[in-house]
Order: sequence, then structure tokens, then C-alpha cells
Amino acid sequence: MLGPKIEGLPDDHPSEAQCLNGLSLFKSVRNSTEHKRLLIHTLKLWREREDVRQVAITLRHLSEANRLMFLRENGIEQAKEASGIFERAGDAANQAACLIRLAWVLHDDGQLDAAKSHPV
Repeated sequence: MLGPKIEGLPDDHPSEAQCLNGLSLFKSVRNSTEHKRLLIHTLKLWREREDVRQVAITLRHLSEANRLMFLRENGIEQAKEASGIFERAGDAANQAACLIRLAWVLHDDGQLDAAKSHPV
């Protein structure tokens, strides 16, 4: 019921991306496909607004969603991109969270050597 109202907001509405992000986390409990769809839309909005930190956070969530949906190649790329953004920003804590996410996706993909040796 709330989802269509939030998605109906204009893309330039100041709260739409934040609301979609919250809604996607709620949807993750029930429907991973819907969760991913909302995250992709949220990512588009953050990219348009050039909010690099929020782009990276959303990529980290999207990486986990893809891992859980067995779409590991996508999850790997998203975790790497998010990690790079946080590295350039000097945000070691969020970079570490992305690297942990990357290690799990690589592990699940059977790339154990890559998971163990990925540069931190």
C-alpha cells in the first residue's frame, strides 16, 4: 500500500530515495526480487543526485541482495565498486564492511582463494 505512493513521488522529491531505501529493507523480508528492484531504483536516484556515499551504501545492500539471489557476479562487482568508493572517501569502516560482503560473495561463488587474498 505504501510502496506505490512512495514510488509515485517525483524522482527529484527530496525524500524519495530515503523512503525507497527503507521500503526495500522491509521488502527484503518478504520478497527478494522486489527488494532488489527497489534498491536498483534507489541507486539510480542517488546516482542522479551525485550522492556518492549513498550510492556506495546502496551498492553494498544490492550486493547482498544479489548474493542471496545467487546472482554472485553482480554481487561481486557491486561490492568492489562500493569498496572503491569508500576507499577514495577515506571511510575505512564502510570499506571494511564492503570487503566483508565481497569475501562472502566470493566464498559463495567458490572463489575461496580470491576471498582469502583480496587486497584489504
